[in-house]
Amino acid sequence: MIGSRLRAAFGIAAAQLRHYRVRTALAVVGVALAVVTIVVLTGVGVSALSVGEAGVTRIDADLWATAGPSSFAPGAVGSVNNQLLDAHEVTREIEDHEDVAGARAVAFQTVYVGEESGEYETIVGAGTTGNGSRFEIEEGRTFSGGDAHYANGSYDGPMSGEVLIDKRAAEQLDIEVGDEIHVGGTLVAADENSFTVVGLTNDVARFIGAPTVVMHLSELQEVSGSTGVDPASTIIIQLEDGADDERVREELAASYPDLSIRTNSEQFEAILRSQSAIIASAVTLAALAVASGIAIVTNVFGLLVYHQRRQLAALKASGVSVSTLLVVTLVEGLVVGGIGAGIGLLLAAPSIEGINLAVGYLGFEDIIDAPRWVFGLGVGLAFVVGVIGAVVAGWRTVRVSPIEHLPR
Repeated sequence: MIGSRLRAAFGIAAAQLRHYRVRTALAVVGVALAVVTIVVLTGVGVSALSVGEAGVTRIDADLWATAGPSSFAPGAVGSVNNQLLDAHEVTREIEDHEDVAGARAVAFQTVYVGEESGEYETIVGAGTTGNGSRFEIEEGRTFSGGDAHYANGSYDGPMSGEVLIDKRAAEQLDIEVGDEIHVGGTLVAADENSFTVVGLTNDVARFIGAPTVVMHLSELQEVSGSTGVDPASTIIIQLEDGADDERVREELAASYPDLSIRTNSEQFEAILRSQSAIIASAVTLAALAVASGIAIVTNVFGLLVYHQRRQLAALKASGVSVSTLLVVTLVEGLVVGGIGAGIGLLLAAPSIEGINLAVGYLGFEDIIDAPRWVFGLGVGLAFVVGVIGAVVAGWRTVRVSPIEHLPR
């Protein structure tokens, strides 16, 4: 008995969907668009989290010391306001802590870079103390020595004339290891200062998400005219094996009250908080996509019920149970959700590839890398959208009165 009712319900649902092809197609499109949007936006979020976490982890830090966010300063050379001052001296003092294995001060700013004088592009310049031994070098070598130009604050030590670049910077500038390039915080400074590309590393570029040229901190300060205050963005701290990072963090925080000392996990959380507006926008777009899909499917199914009111009234008058009619609407919702899910998945993959290709021209490779569970989320969403539309249609179906809609 139950089997015959289900077969009848499936038959009625299939007939209705075939008869109202345009409205069915519109509902399917609504579901498919919701699936594509959710898969793409979720993929962006997942990729941002994984890349950000990988970048923080790859830097190989236990603690991070900052004096505040590195904010944009449009009127300043380099357009970035690095707020940690006396960076070399503070870094040396932190290294003297018994539980600290090493520390590096790092600064970021925009610089003019190019092979030919006067033919420059602006990319991110990263300055670092130390000899660059912690960088993973993919081609060439790291720096041949330490940050000698600082010379205890006199800035009259020898310039190494060495820089490292990442893969995207090399492609953007059409340079390779061994080439000589100009680097400067101003056009005049770039004309006057040339450096040799000694190695290729993606460590810093992976962390900040942009093409980067890496050089000694004092040399970056020299070519940008900021040697007077010795600025940096952050100090990256590595601890001795077995050291209690929380205890060391508290001790350093007490010694440097003007600095914010964070653990690795706290630094990653701080990066996420700084991107809260972007994350909120992505969540809003995803929610709007789901809401739009539900609205389209609900309205289409509502219209189907409205145009079928006489047929539904006749079915109810002939003895077809309400439960059978509800199964009909539920089957319609599942069918629409299933077809929409299939089309959405077929469109999602090329959409991701297209966005990655387009954004790749701007220097950001593979910005979306959606794992399989993201596509599974899209499929589940499609059926949820279809079922919600079916529930609304079912409610309207139950309310159809044979007395009102059948001719007397």
